[in-house]
Amino acid sequence: MPTTYARRRLLKALSGAAVGIAGMPQVLTAAEALETARVRIVNDGTLCIAPLFAAEELLRAEGFTDVQYPKIAAGAQVDEGLARGAADFSVFVPFEHMLALDMGAPITVLAGVHVGCFDCLHAKGFTKSPI
Repeated sequence: MPTTYARRRLLKALSGAAVGIAGMPQVLTAAEALETARVRIVNDGTLCIAPLFAAEELLRAEGFTDVQYPKIAAGAQVDEGLARGAADFSVFVPFEHMLALDMGAPITVLAGVHVGCFDCLHAKGFTKSPI
């Protein structure tokens, strides 16, 4: 009977194999148990968040048992919601957070999104930021 691996166990095994073959430093993987079982992702009502609803099953497979999508209006309200702890994550254009960060909001920008949107605008002839 074939052995089935959880995603984390498989990644740990593959990183261990890479260390043995290439002599690279070992990649640390997440612990078996999550620190929290809840994740709250901003639902601003835009089409951009559709992949987040599709990812709910994957989040649950990773151990999140309580996946929530609090409704927070797009714009400055997203920063306010993140700062006051109403949500944990959002999919928002990185430069939209600059004003809140400059004002000292306790938020962290992890990565940029909407690259496809900007690429599409550029392909249509827009050379300046739409914002």
